[in-house]
Amino acid sequence: MCAASFVFLMATIASAGALLDDHVRELASLRAASSYGVIELQDSSLESLILERSGLGPGFYILFFDSSAASGRDEFFQSEFSSLAYSFLKNHAGSTSIFFASMQASKSPPVALHRFNVTGFHIPCVLYLPPSGGGIEVLPRSSTAQQLALTIRSKSGIEIGEIFSPPLSTGKRIALACTAVILACLSPAALKAPFLQDPKIWCGAAITLYIFVISGGIFSILYQVPLIHPRSGHAFHREPDGQFGAEGILVASLYAVPSVAISVIVHWLPRFPSRVMPALAIMGVASCCALGCLSRLHEWKTRRS
Repeated sequence: MCAASFVFLMATIASAGALLDDHVRELASLRAASSYGVIELQDSSLESLILERSGLGPGFYILFFDSSAASGRDEFFQSEFSSLAYSFLKNHAGSTSIFFASMQASKSPPVALHRFNVTGFHIPCVLYLPPSGGGIEVLPRSSTAQQLALTIRSKSGIEIGEIFSPPLSTGKRIALACTAVILACLSPAALKAPFLQDPKIWCGAAITLYIFVISGGIFSILYQVPLIHPRSGHAFHREPDGQFGAEGILVASLYAVPSVAISVIVHWLPRFPSRVMPALAIMGVASCCALGCLSRLHEWKTRRS
């Protein structure tokens, strides 16, 4: 009887260890595919994987933030957390003792925030889920990655090591490259190039810049302002960033049509006789049609005609 109980106990421990190893491998694969070693918590099953710990798994440090209401100080705090996770991954390659994760509060259901005992007054904050399966702790908010590393060492006894800055994202690299190209084109030597003496080049560049500036403003409005129409009685649907960007470019293009038409009319009308009035009338009609499409284009926000 004792031998049978011992065999059953060993089988139970072995199966629990195998299940734990599967969970750790899944987290390690998610960390390898994430940015800077920070796992993005958006799946309810992944939340359960972290919350339903057996007391033998790794520890977790979870950053809760809200990008739609983030200030410059909050964004700096998020970047320091990313630097901490990137440094741990670089100094302890393959280590599964702790994992770093993040969850965006604005894209998470209230139930998920309640499970982690997080409210809007705490955001942004870092939670510590100890490997012993104890209670969730809210870490004191630190201003730098070095201070966060000291807090982690006091909580878990793990040394993060040297702090490294994560590499620039693709968007920042593109912005830096565009800035370098613009500065190179505005240099005195480049301004004397023959192709930069053509007014059409500058006209096309101005129109392109106008479209992107307006599209950036529309993107900010769609992403940050509460999407509620005051007279329709329903809220607009939030969509991924890619769709917000596409909608911004679409609306900016509609704005560009009457803007270009008005500039052409103001610039060329005094120079032409009355025979060009039909052409100007056509441009005016096109501008009115563009503005009409803009005012009636509810579907890009409401998914309704």
